[in-house]
Amino acid sequence: MPTQKPRVTFAVSSERLGEITKFGKTAGCKNLSQAILTLIDRGLSDMEQEPVLLSARSVLCEDLVKMFDQLNEEGQEKLVSYADDLVSSGKYIKTHTFGLVDDQA
Repeated sequence: MPTQKPRVTFAVSSERLGEITKFGKTAGCKNLSQAILTLIDRGLSDMEQEPVLLSARSVLCEDLVKMFDQLNEEGQEKLVSYADDLVSSGKYIKTHTFGLVDDQA
């Protein structure tokens, strides 16, 4: 059954399409459209929650991705492994939204 919702057409690079496809598989999306809509929903939700912190976080994430992209496959694997070690240790896990510290603790 055709939808009555507005349609949007846009172009993405092959690399970005690969990232979206990978996200969709990881997130259990049924198809590419669902993956894109999920990413849009998450992004809009994050923006509504903390726009100032989100923009700072986005800059940090972009920097991290740029550094990751400069590494060869072995370096990328080591970076992911190191990040996994940091998370697995529990020492560096956020206890509050956006990593803010509770002054009353």
